[in-house]
Amino acid sequence: AGDLPSDALTLPSLEPNTTFFDTLTLARRVTRSREETRRAQDEMAVMRELADDLADLRTQAEISACLLETAITLLRRRGYQPSSGAVLAAGEGAQLTVQAALPPYDACLGCALPPSLSADLAQLDEHQSIRATATQLLIPLCWYGRVCGVLLLDGSELPAVPPDGLCLLVNQGAAALEGAALFELAAIDSTTRAYTRAFTVQRLYEALKSA
Repeated sequence: AGDLPSDALTLPSLEPNTTFFDTLTLARRVTRSREETRRAQDEMAVMRELADDLADLRTQAEISACLLETAITLLRRRGYQPSSGAVLAAGEGAQLTVQAALPPYDACLGCALPPSLSADLAQLDEHQSIRATATQLLIPLCWYGRVCGVLLLDGSELPAVPPDGLCLLVNQGAAALEGAALFELAAIDSTTRAYTRAFTVQRLYEALKSA
């Protein structure tokens, strides 16, 4: 200060205004909260639409296709970009087979995945999601502690932990897949793959009543 001319202007000391920064922090939190609320509302709307769709679907293939499409939609709304995926469900002998898939997994429809991925699937349990590689996410579809299917997603950037909406989705998907398996067990003869007599009579009665 001693080197400045006598008529020089000096700036006042800039003390941090804690009130301003506290207000700014609060505003950011409110904005973030509103964004999370809006995202949660969007995801709940998707969940309601999924529940309505699943009520009209009976086969595992139909349910799996709906589940895969909804999972990709949810992740894209979160800013992730899944490029491919598949849904596997327990088939005969409790082996997981591909029920719905996008390329390149569509070549495996109705079959099991290659051994490299099958080994990863064998490690899945009720409370675990496994990232097989940096660009792949495997999420178990569990029903009362038993893995009845798997949701597989590929992409350049995927979440290390599945979002809450995706967790709700796989729970709904697991219940629907289990229901489809029970329906098939009750309605289709395992030897002839034809509908059972009791199921056929019931459907005929419903058709006559509606006519």
